[in-house]
Amino acid sequence: MKRLIVFALPFFVCAAAAVAQTNVVLENDQVRILKVTVPADHTTGIHEHKTNRVMVYLNKGGQSVIRQDGPTTVQKWKAGQPLWSPAIGMHRVELAATEPNTIVEIE
Repeated sequence: MKRLIVFALPFFVCAAAAVAQTNVVLENDQVRILKVTVPADHTTGIHEHKTNRVMVYLNKGGQSVIRQDGPTTVQKWKAGQPLWSPAIGMHRVELAATEPNTIVEIE
């Protein structure tokens, strides 16, 4: 049993390091601003955003947005570029970047 724990521990540590980090910058009854750092080549699970958002991408990058009900949208952006992100229902995202990406999300 000890060997299993010793071998499994590095996998759990690596998995935890590959998770997006989210910090709430501001939140009130009018707006919520998040700063999210996403690991390179990160893939999210299926999720949904209930509101439209403005995304400000602080690093150059791109992603595929795969909707549960159909089409895939490929997006590319430059460092500092803001993009409109409509609430589109259930989807997952595959980040196509060689380095972590930081995004400021304004809801």
